[in-house]
Amino acid sequence: MKTVKSLLILVITLLFVQLAIANNPTDASLNADCGISILNDNNGQNDNGGFSTKLTSVIKNCDGTFTIQVLISHNGCGGPNCKELSHFSIKANPGSYSNVSWNSVSGNTSGNLELSLGNNDPFDGFKLDNVNGIGGGNSGSFTMTYTLTELQDQQFLAKAGNNYTQLAHFSIAEFKSVLNCLNSSITTTNTTSTASITENETKTLSGNPTGGTWSIVSGGGSINNNIYTPANINTNTNVTIRYTIAADGSCAATTADVTFTVTPICTTAANTTATASITENETKTLSGNPTGGTWSIVSGGGSINNNIYTPANINTNTNVTIRYTIASNGSCAATTADVTFTVTPVSIPLGSIGDLVWFDTD
Repeated sequence: MKTVKSLLILVITLLFVQLAIANNPTDASLNADCGISILNDNNGQNDNGGFSTKLTSVIKNCDGTFTIQVLISHNGCGGPNCKELSHFSIKANPGSYSNVSWNSVSGNTSGNLELSLGNNDPFDGFKLDNVNGIGGGNSGSFTMTYTLTELQDQQFLAKAGNNYTQLAHFSIAEFKSVLNCLNSSITTTNTTSTASITENETKTLSGNPTGGTWSIVSGGGSINNNIYTPANINTNTNVTIRYTIAADGSCAATTADVTFTVTPICTTAANTTATASITENETKTLSGNPTGGTWSIVSGGGSINNNIYTPANINTNTNVTIRYTIASNGSCAATTADVTFTVTPVSIPLGSIGDLVWFDTD
C-alpha cells in the first residue's frame, strides 16, 4: 500500500514539474531558426497568462522598409491567471506601419484587425481585436505580419480579461539580430573552393541561394551547368568566377566572385629514336614526343633534314648523339631528350693492279 502511495505522489510531482516547464520557458533566447521568443510577462514583472511572443522574421526590403512577422502562442493553461485573449496590440510609431495582416497557425483563433488602438492600451499602434478561441484553457497560435518604415523598440500586449500587463518587449538590437541572422542565409554567396587546379582538371562551382547563374569574369575557360573547364594555358592563370542572383522586382541583381589559380601542364620532351647502329651509307629516321619539337646533333657529325639523319663520312666507329627539344612556352621551360647510337664506316676491299712488277735500277 505504501508503494502505491509513493508511486502516486511521484506521478503527481512529475505532472506539476512538466506544467511549470510549459508555463515558464526560457525568457529570451535566439533560436536556431533565427527567431527570438519572449514571454508576455513584462520582463518578469507580471504573470504571462500562458502567452509568449516570438519575433520570427525581420526582412529588409529593397525600398528600405522592413517586413516584420511575430508568432503569438498560448500554452493552453486555464484558471484565473490564464484568461482568454480579447485583443493583441502592437506598439508602433504613428505613420510608420502598413501592410498589416494576420494568420491563424494552430487552434481556433478568430479576430479582426484594427489599425488604431483604444484609450486603454498603453501605447499607439494596431491590434488584432475581438479575439476568440485562444487562452483560457485553449492552446493555439497565430502570426501578425506588418511593414515598418524603420526599426524601433516595440511592445506586444496580450490583453486577456482586464489585464493590460501581459507585455513582451523587443529592442531595436533584437530586431537587428534576427535581421542579420536571416541575411546570412539569403545573401548571395559564392562558396566555390579557391584551391588551384591544373589545366586538365575541372572544378565544381557552388553558391547560395540556389537558382543563380554562373559566368567567367576573367581567365578563360568554359562552364557547363556548374562545372568549370579551364582553357589551354601556358602560364599560371588566375580565373575569376561570378555567381549571380537575378533582379527580382525592385530588388537589384546581386553577385559574388571567387578567384582561383589554374596551372599549366608542362610537356616533357621524349626522344624515341631507335638506338640501333647504322652504317655511314645509311640514314636514320628520328622520332620524338610530343610533336612539334626540333632536332639537333650534339656530337658525332652528320646532318639532319626534317627528321632524317644522314651520317658524315667516317673511317672509324662513331657515337652520334641526337637531341630532341620542346621549346619553352610561357612559364614552362624548354625540355630536351638525347639518344645515342653508333655509326660504323663502310670498308673498301683491297684489289690487284696486275702481275707486272718493275724495279728502278738507277
